[in-house]
Amino acid sequence: MNRLVLVLFLFGALSSHAESAYLRDHASDAVKWQVWSDATFAKAQSEHKLVFLSIGYSGCHWCHVMQEESFKSNAEIAAVLNARYVPVLVDREEMPDVDATYIAFVEAMNKGSAGWPATLILTPELSPLAGASYLKPDALKRALVSVADEWTKDPSALLANGASALAAVRAAAEQSGPVSAVSQEPVFALAARLRNAYDRENGGFGSAPKFLQPMAIDFLLRRDGTDRDMALETLRKLARTAVHDQVGGGFHRYTVDAEWHQPHFEKMLGDQALMAIVYTEAWVIGKDSLDERVARDTLDYALRALKLPNGLFAANEGADSITPVGGSPQLVEGVYYTWTQEELRRVAWKNADLAVYYFGVGKSGAHFIWPHVADADAMKRFSLTKEQLQSKLDDVIKRMQLVRSHRPEPRRDTNVVLAANALMISALARAGVAFGDDHYVYEAQQSLRNLETSKPATAEDHACLVQALLDVYEATYAAPWLERAIALQQKMDDALWSGGAMRYASGSRNVPSALRELVADRDADLPAANSVAAMNLLRIATLTGSAAARTKADAILRSYFGQMTAAPTTLPALASVLAATVSPAREVIILGNPANDDAKALLRVVRESFAPVRSLVVANTEAERGKLAGYIPLIAEMKPAGDKATAYVCIGTECKSPIVDPAKLAAVLSE
Repeated sequence: MNRLVLVLFLFGALSSHAESAYLRDHASDAVKWQVWSDATFAKAQSEHKLVFLSIGYSGCHWCHVMQEESFKSNAEIAAVLNARYVPVLVDREEMPDVDATYIAFVEAMNKGSAGWPATLILTPELSPLAGASYLKPDALKRALVSVADEWTKDPSALLANGASALAAVRAAAEQSGPVSAVSQEPVFALAARLRNAYDRENGGFGSAPKFLQPMAIDFLLRRDGTDRDMALETLRKLARTAVHDQVGGGFHRYTVDAEWHQPHFEKMLGDQALMAIVYTEAWVIGKDSLDERVARDTLDYALRALKLPNGLFAANEGADSITPVGGSPQLVEGVYYTWTQEELRRVAWKNADLAVYYFGVGKSGAHFIWPHVADADAMKRFSLTKEQLQSKLDDVIKRMQLVRSHRPEPRRDTNVVLAANALMISALARAGVAFGDDHYVYEAQQSLRNLETSKPATAEDHACLVQALLDVYEATYAAPWLERAIALQQKMDDALWSGGAMRYASGSRNVPSALRELVADRDADLPAANSVAAMNLLRIATLTGSAAARTKADAILRSYFGQMTAAPTTLPALASVLAATVSPAREVIILGNPANDDAKALLRVVRESFAPVRSLVVANTEAERGKLAGYIPLIAEMKPAGDKATAYVCIGTECKSPIVDPAKLAAVLSE
């Protein structure tokens, strides 16, 4: 870092040398952005100026729109911000604690509606006064002038309104007070809410804009009957829509319409991981080949497009791509993903008529790609069997992939979000187990080795990393991964456990002390720290018999029982944990060489059966059993039945008789 850049950084000015691509993009704006720093806030306080806070991230389309319209070259807005405010820019991927705190305020100000860019006005002491999301230039300018005038003349009304909204946020955060015992009431309430919100025609939940909601889907997959059917049907429908990238794999952020036809094109790492997990679970439940295809294409997309040279994964891929407009290159949303009929015919070659019909591409304009007709209709029209149709479509897709690979790609945000990376590792490990694919397991291990060199910054980071360690352990049977998971869980307990839960503390490093503990946990883009931690603790309790781990899991459920009851949709991942507590958690211990056919047959049964909470342990030699006995006491007295691989199924400290027959193991696991 040269001396000039160092001086600018120390005084809080935004630099083109910032690590964040999002901050670098804004360095040449007409608005003189400051970074989130003590120096910046000291400036606001010494000049008695309001702080204008904009929070976004590199892959956010509307963040770029607002930049172009209002910040980059709008002289009027820049003049107001530079003269009457201290404008501060934050990358939410770099400071998730700052984002979580202030986006909660935006939600409170806008009756539950919030998004990025988050646009806030703060006091010099960083207490929020007003908040919104994207604003058009005229609306932004009016608000800036009006609030600045009021601050100059009589700030009391502003402060009163801000205090009222802040009180609402605090009330939401405090509704999770602990109870002495829990029931399944929040589980029933969430299931009822999702049934009421279910879109029977298109799949998914709620009205446009439609988000993927993988944690709600996961919750429903863990139930049975109609609830599970809603989840499975949603996954089938999503697979055949434009929100699922039919050519390159993976999922876009959301669609602006209820039919999933008009995507908002950014692709978030966390979405890819969570969607791959639920499609893998759906395959385990129903063995539908479509679920496996989608899980694989989502993971393959992440490995191909999001993996960085350091072995970790980029935070997202943006919505905008460069394309000629009026003779000059411009960033345009979604252009990377569209096709004209002429292009598609040229690419599909001898299958041109089928491709145009199947994907519904008209003669005029550019089109998004998704199946417009049922497979049966295409089979009938072109006299094809199911296998022939799939073969021809696969050929068309491969040709489209090749052509699209030569287009200017959407830009990646190379920030490494530890929690999202850990979720992707879990997705790879679980898919590797379910599909018997060693490649995914290898990729999970490699990424986990790289990720372990990063220091967890938030409670979500810690919790998701413990989950990844447990998943990779169960995919590899290598005891060191289990040792690290248990050690990291203990470290998390020591550092973050307070008052019956993991306390995120809204980032003690970045957020003013008066605003800490402001944000209620919620399963949003990523699952909340306590949702993941509770399931981790249950899994560790099942593996090791640890009463302390089970007690902590129960304490988390009691701490958030009030919030789950009052607002069931805010914590679907934690509701899954609560639902799992009524089913006996099973531990499957297999003694034998996992490379031999007899052990492989038993392992295949385990990996193809679904359970809300289940642990898998494999030990081959006496030495391995002795080492594992330090963590899993039950294994100490277990012996293989003769020279055959042997399975033990245990609930708590009670284990069933040893099993060598795969069919018998399947029957026991299905009980």
